[in-house]
Amino acid sequence: MDRNERAILWAAIEDYAGLWELPWELVTTAPDAPLAGRLPLAREILKVLLARDCVALYRGTDFDGEQTAIPAGETGRILAMDENWLEPRPKAVQVRVAATAAGRRAYEAEPGP
Repeated sequence: MDRNERAILWAAIEDYAGLWELPWELVTTAPDAPLAGRLPLAREILKVLLARDCVALYRGTDFDGEQTAIPAGETGRILAMDENWLEPRPKAVQVRVAATAAGRRAYEAEPGP
């Protein structure tokens, strides 16, 4: 697991992280990349983490409200939609990511950079 994957996975371990927040997480690992350049990187990393069953996607309107799991068959389409990577309006449906038990174990098993 590289530094970028660890940064994204850590955000998902801490709490439900909005997709729009993931490129911001990469500022520490890819500081010279403009935000627009970090978005494709975040998207690719999330695909890898989903394929490894380290994270899962959820929908919700409030961070402290109910989160609904997004079926695995929908994740590719969800990640491809640029609007899901923009900061949402209040009370709008938001796409978030959270770590799975396997993701937590993977993070703890590998030493950090």
